[in-house]
Amino acid sequence: MNIFNIQMTQAAADDLKDIPDKLREQIIPDIKSLSTNPFPSRSGIKKLKGFKPPLYRLRSGDYRVLYRIESKERGTLMKKNT
Repeated sequence: MNIFNIQMTQAAADDLKDIPDKLREQIIPDIKSLSTNPFPSRSGIKKLKGFKPPLYRLRSGDYRVLYRIESKERGTLMKKNT
């Protein structure tokens, strides 16, 4: 089984800090779960159209996490798109 590294941009980390504790406790495990399966084969993950390299969306309650999979490095990049 491949394990992917999760790298979060500073902007995304700052946004995560601003989320209320209860919701953050829900979102962080969802983000961590991407290290074992970042692909859209499960509920709550969708590949977004029109992006190269592909961009994915993870739904966690009322929040959305946008990320890319950098398979050459076996890593994922979490970043906030504004």
